Amino acid sequence: MFLDEELEEKIKEGATPGELLQTCFNCLPKPETCAPVVFLNTLRQIENSWKLFCKRHPDYRPDAIKYYFCDYIECPQSIRDFMRW
Repeated sequence: MFLDEELEEKIKEGATPGELLQTCFNCLPKPETCAPVVFLNTLRQIENSWKLFCKRHPDYRPDAIKYYFCDYIECPQSIRDFMRW
């Protein structure tokens, strides 16, 4: 199942915005178990899936992924540069 489809299922179950974002970040591999490019590409895929979900649900902010990742997870500047955040 694709992430945007999983988010659709979660919203039908009554998930909160925080639970939806956590579902997104549960898809991230652990940085120490993969190559940096794999981690960054997966993060980009997650962001794109979230934005697709937000197009269908305008009540959610497309940039919430960026703020959640930068505010609640220590986000190195190199990741911010790669993601153009």
